[in-house]
Amino acid sequence: MKEVFLKRKRVFLILLIPYIGLILLSVIPTNNTTIGPGEMNPVQNFIDFEYQTDLNNKYYTTSVFSFDNATPLMVLLSRLNKDVTLSRMSTYYQDTKILDRYSMGYLMKEDSINKAILNASNYLSLEYTSIEKNIVYLTYNYITNDNLKIGDEITSVNGSTDIYNAIEIAPCNTESTFVVIDEDSNEKTLILEKREHNDRCSFGIYVDSITKIITHEYDYDISSNAVMGPSGGLLQTLYLIDLLGADFLDNDLLIGGTGTIDIFGNVGPIGGVKQKIITASKNNIDVFFVPHLSDEQDDNYIEALLTYNQLDTDMVVVGVSTLEEALDYLMGVN
Repeated sequence: MKEVFLKRKRVFLILLIPYIGLILLSVIPTNNTTIGPGEMNPVQNFIDFEYQTDLNNKYYTTSVFSFDNATPLMVLLSRLNKDVTLSRMSTYYQDTKILDRYSMGYLMKEDSINKAILNASNYLSLEYTSIEKNIVYLTYNYITNDNLKIGDEITSVNGSTDIYNAIEIAPCNTESTFVVIDEDSNEKTLILEKREHNDRCSFGIYVDSITKIITHEYDYDISSNAVMGPSGGLLQTLYLIDLLGADFLDNDLLIGGTGTIDIFGNVGPIGGVKQKIITASKNNIDVFFVPHLSDEQDDNYIEALLTYNQLDTDMVVVGVSTLEEALDYLMGVN
């Protein structure tokens, strides 16, 4: 056997080259992101309220299959599939770790559900208390103090509780004092340097507010699952209004959609709208809500119609900018 191998060593090596190439194409990361059609997710799988009526899975959020740092093989396959969008990763994500982006996605989902509970409770005049916290959603590879963790609450910067302004006005190439509360409720003081990176000055963190529901007249649990991000906010709110309002929106429609929600009931833009329209049309959704915030070409609703008009579907796509507009549409259907 050894003699055969030695005699045909060159042949074996030549045959081995394509396999090595295929392996490399399958594992080497690039700075590309692929987004493909995903799944419809019943909203009741996200939130478990003690006040439970049977809405028969009539409300669905829409997720996509998204892969950052796609391999060359994934990039090639994406170019061959018209339903998949291929784009360059923004520098915003290139300086972060994949697991950190997952952590941010779960925080955003939690915030989205809490904002949905807040909006539904306001609409139905239910009793609750809530607070807003400024937390670290993401840290970048060039952060100067790795003791600051994703999920930490920032209570002051250089003695100021106006967090965003204090971060903005801090001079470049200087150190600032951050007072934070970690996930175990321990307060700690950290020193971070604001430094130049990619032609901008930054502490290497992304900070934003998160809504926390402190008390509510009904007990509930936020369920753990693999779906991440804030884009289900609108549908989560509609579901809760229908649930806690005792089938308030009485209809037999399968209702899907996408769009963030803020504490004032405003709907915000999302990504992957093309793939979400395709996903919904394949799952027999009757009505699909999409953010409609302008008449520009990059508006989610305008983009959704470009895809929708190429599909053979009875689904109705409805553009909305507020929760109230979505409710008005559904009550009009009733």
